[in-house]
Amino acid sequence: MIIQEVRLHPFAGSNDVQFVFSSGLNVIEGPNEAGKSTLVQALRCLFFVPAELTQAKFNSLMKKYLPLAGGDIIRVSIIAEKDGKKITASKSWGGSKSCSIKVDETETTSPAAAQMKLQEL
Repeated sequence: MIIQEVRLHPFAGSNDVQFVFSSGLNVIEGPNEAGKSTLVQALRCLFFVPAELTQAKFNSLMKKYLPLAGGDIIRVSIIAEKDGKKITASKSWGGSKSCSIKVDETETTSPAAAQMKLQEL
């Protein structure tokens, strides 16, 4: 899979930030606290942390990513390409729990089914 765009809206210290990648190799650099690790953690959460968590699991896995400015929603979305197919995926945790993935024109909005598709990718 080739990730073309990642949006954190909001995630940890990022209220609404978008990363757009070019074809080929992309290098992410910057000073400490610029958001490099936050981007990696957001992708990890998108692909591997289910949207529907118990309160205890949410507190242990996701609470640290709640927006610093306040709020109860964490959201990450991507646009990617795999085998010539366009993929868009979005996941949110907290006050609004959802997970959806669209591969070309086929959209899956059931959190459990969308999570399985994300893990397959």
